[in-house]
Amino acid sequence: MKTRTALSIVVAFALIVTAAGCQDGAKAIQRQQQYVLDVERPQSLPAVAEGADVLRVRRFTIATQFETYELVYRRSDLVYESDFYNRWFAPPASLITDKTRQWISESGVFAHVLDSFSAADYNYILEGSVLALYGDYRQRENPSAIVHIQFTLIDEHRLRDSVVFQKKYRASAQIERPNASALVHGFNACLAEIFTSLETDLAALSDNQQ
Repeated sequence: MKTRTALSIVVAFALIVTAAGCQDGAKAIQRQQQYVLDVERPQSLPAVAEGADVLRVRRFTIATQFETYELVYRRSDLVYESDFYNRWFAPPASLITDKTRQWISESGVFAHVLDSFSAADYNYILEGSVLALYGDYRQRENPSAIVHIQFTLIDEHRLRDSVVFQKKYRASAQIERPNASALVHGFNACLAEIFTSLETDLAALSDNQQ
């Protein structure tokens, strides 16, 4: 009889602990904030004469250490950490791919800009590799957002795919304070700087090939 009573107490305790754990987990999820990127091509940028070619943008890749839904912070030269409570709404590589395609489409450098799922014919492919995407908190009084991307343009006119352009772009933006909201605003500023430079380079390349 005593054995049954002891067993009942253990089971009841286990259920209480499990229920408490589930409640804590649910509260932790409720405290999570999810972020997207907000990068718009400024209307103040000069219009580019519309090109005749069609560009297909492949889904970008991202370095393994940044391939996470969680925002990443750099605390020292060798120490990075991810933030469980502040996360991307979608994979960051996909978010950056979409914003790149949108910016180039609005630039007019190409007649049409397609996503990777389109079945339409195209002349060029743009690939992107996100090499860095993090908040640099090594100097806490001077935090910044860091974005580093390599773009590769492939010419599909030729018999074999040919790389006609490849360049790495790195941008940093100081942020007011080391928190998630300020960091995402910093990422937006970095991407706007990178996209502006990419647009200029692609337009120059297009002019040279005409």
